[in-house]
Amino acid sequence: MVTTAGTAAAFIWPLDSRKRALRGAFPRRGEDLRLLLNLDENELSSLRGVRNSLMHIDERMEELYLSDSFHLFSVWKITTDPVQGGNFMSWNPETEVLSFLDLEICVPNLIELLTLIEHRAWAAVQTLQQVFEEDALP
Repeated sequence: MVTTAGTAAAFIWPLDSRKRALRGAFPRRGEDLRLLLNLDENELSSLRGVRNSLMHIDERMEELYLSDSFHLFSVWKITTDPVQGGNFMSWNPETEVLSFLDLEICVPNLIELLTLIEHRAWAAVQTLQQVFEEDALP
């Protein structure tokens, strides 16, 4: 689910391509997609955090090491205690919160957002298909 959220966010906030042809062909891809899906920044803030955490995980782990090279951190932890810095990933079954480094994700809210994106994307694809079919008519 975390990977799915990060992938969705990569489409919604694409990085500038290093390939000039792609950069020129789709300059507004992310903005257009957000408009097409009718999503605002507040709805999408959790996705952006997931994407950034996934993309910069190496830097965050290095920063943790540099701040305290003797600090032990857990790769995966299930706990109901407040998450302390240094956990790679932890799950709180009581609150249904997944902590990913310094990001906290309410899983039911994330599932709801991903479901909303899926439904709106499917509706947009169907609309585009109808337009293409109408354009193809003689």
